[in-house]
Amino acid sequence: MLLGFDFQLFVGVFFVPLLYALIIYITAPYKSVSFKRGLVYLFGGMMSVVAVQLFYFFIPWFARSFTFDAFTKFFFVVGPVEELSKFFLFFFILSLTKDKKVSDHPFRFMFYLGMTGLGFAVMENIHYAANYGEGILFIRTFTSTIAHMIFGLLCGYWVGLGAVNKKKMSNRSVFGVLTIKYPFVKKALYTFTGLFVACFYHGLYNYNLMTSLYSSQVILVMILMFGLIFSRMLAIDLNNQFRNRETKKDNPKELS
Repeated sequence: MLLGFDFQLFVGVFFVPLLYALIIYITAPYKSVSFKRGLVYLFGGMMSVVAVQLFYFFIPWFARSFTFDAFTKFFFVVGPVEELSKFFLFFFILSLTKDKKVSDHPFRFMFYLGMTGLGFAVMENIHYAANYGEGILFIRTFTSTIAHMIFGLLCGYWVGLGAVNKKKMSNRSVFGVLTIKYPFVKKALYTFTGLFVACFYHGLYNYNLMTSLYSSQVILVMILMFGLIFSRMLAIDLNNQFRNRETKKDNPKELS
């Protein structure tokens, strides 16, 4: 601590999440995302804790979640409430930043939702440090902080995939052909899928910590490692999908 400023707390709360964000940024497709814009989503994630509290305040069923069994609490209350709150702030910021300077690369959804998750983790870490001491930050920076980032990346993949059109008609399924006529349906279904995956993975993460006892640490490492590796694979797939995307120039009649 120097002149009343706790640098250790600052590093644990802010520096590590920003380091994770920087790693994703420098490995992202060139000019697909803006780190400066990502900081706005980070702030949005920090504010999403307010939305969580509003959920519990206005919907008593959620507030009584502590009386539920572990499976119901984490898979049907905690996971969905937190992921929906983060997505609400993400969507709110997205609706305010539609300008010509925004990249059209679908990876931006993975990055910005990942940043939103990191912002939520920042506020959660502050809460835990205030209640249980700064010592808890060391383990949380390598567990829950990464976990919230992964939840956002998984959701962002599906949201981004919903914004990509395949280039050749022969590569489309019946569903793919229908979504050409109704693109909103595709985006809505893919967004719902992304939220479902994020909520499920969030619930799985919390449920393991609550019920696995001595095996929880091993399973925790597996959950985090699988999430990171799978997120990287999804990011590569999303970039490949974008490279093979369809444009109006490719097929003006179908997309008009």
